[in-house]
Amino acid sequence: MNLNELMWSTRNLYIRGIDNAVANANGYINRIRLTTRLVPREPDYVAALIRCLSCFYSNYLSNFNNQGIEGRFISQFIHRSPIIEIGNNSPRTRCELGDILFVHINKDIRRKKTGNAILFQAKRSGIIPCGLSTVREMLQLRLYREWPGFTYNGRRINVFPKAPHTGAKYLIIKDPHRNFTNARCFSAMPSEDLFSSSKLSRELFDFHIFNSGRPFIPRMLRDSWSKLICNLIDFNVGTFNQRAGRFIRSSRSRRNNYSLICDSNQFRENNYSLFSINKAFDNEPPKSILKTNDNSEKGMYILLLETHEID
Repeated sequence: MNLNELMWSTRNLYIRGIDNAVANANGYINRIRLTTRLVPREPDYVAALIRCLSCFYSNYLSNFNNQGIEGRFISQFIHRSPIIEIGNNSPRTRCELGDILFVHINKDIRRKKTGNAILFQAKRSGIIPCGLSTVREMLQLRLYREWPGFTYNGRRINVFPKAPHTGAKYLIIKDPHRNFTNARCFSAMPSEDLFSSSKLSRELFDFHIFNSGRPFIPRMLRDSWSKLICNLIDFNVGTFNQRAGRFIRSSRSRRNNYSLICDSNQFRENNYSLFSINKAFDNEPPKSILKTNDNSEKGMYILLLETHEID
């Protein structure tokens, strides 16, 4: 069974699991809000969502057992958002690359590696469509719509084509009550008015079967998009061993700038074994997600799924 066949055979389970992860994030952030008496903000919800998605993926990989596919999932938090510089070095020409990066690297039975990646910029709103208006939001929109040349990590990146593509979208967190008690997540193509194009669960399913996102070639640095994604993975998460075809996590990065959220290889050896697909975080949730001020640390989450077809 190849990857697409396995994904389609478990499609309903996958979509239901992602929808449950979104619902669990609501309950999780609400429990922390009640215990800390702090007001949750957008980064707090994103943090809870990533934790619940990590829980789901680590359980979902059990469907790969005895199906001719090996799978591994890793999620990391990059301390300090990856900042890019467009044009001159000034506050108005600097913006975040995104809030979340999903990466899927698959090696087929012929040992050919194919990568897929999608960047999400989170946007909380009580209604859909929701508008973008601030200087920072408009600069981010320019990046996702026009892809001007920019500098990241000291390297000049020039992504083509100079137009919107499915590898960079917005994650709309629809929060009608403004307290994350009933938030829902949708994807949207970049626009001044963000319209929902798909539920997050269906967007991610299409991503894993390579019908959404933007493909990249691991180690193919001549392609600008591949160069950007490989740079994000290698610099912030670890090193991808091309010869062995395994993603190897180092204990600390070159700048010690990331924190491990979940490694499915160690899933049964740590507290994640307390979780299940339908009910995340049975143990007491940590109280450190909600911050006490607006100057709390921001960053990017990288969620990487690696699959290897062996039969």
